[in-house]
Amino acid sequence: MVKEIKQDFEKDIVYQLKHHRDQALRYLYRTYRQEFVRFAHRYHRQEEDIVDAFQEGMMAFYEYCVTDKFDPDRSSPKTMLFNMSKYALFRLKKKQDLHIELNDAFLRDWEKQLKDDSADLLSERQQLMLKELEKLGIQCQEIIRLFYFFSYSIEAIAI
Repeated sequence: MVKEIKQDFEKDIVYQLKHHRDQALRYLYRTYRQEFVRFAHRYHRQEEDIVDAFQEGMMAFYEYCVTDKFDPDRSSPKTMLFNMSKYALFRLKKKQDLHIELNDAFLRDWEKQLKDDSADLLSERQQLMLKELEKLGIQCQEIIRLFYFFSYSIEAIAI
């Protein structure tokens, strides 16, 4: 009986999310959260990040359903929810990896070398720009350096 209710509910998940949003989201969350956490441990170790990714996947799945993009005949809600959550986890991991790279001593060493070795080679305008750059916050400095000095795309920096 419970399995039948679950199958009926999942078959009609789009309707449920559109008309009974809170109950449907609560059902999805309670039914799949722990299973996703166990599944995602092979990709990531921090449970807090996994749960964040699952919640982001839930919201993406909700939007996907209410905009009539989800077809329960082609995929199960679980499969779609797990894929969206896994993608959110990979984006989070990529963002963390980039953050580690940004905070690496590389940027500090590069700036120190630029100041020490090539101060004579910099034009007056370049020296002024470097001085003004130092007045910005650390994150703003990193964004400018990544975009202008290292030719990162805006998309890569945003991650």
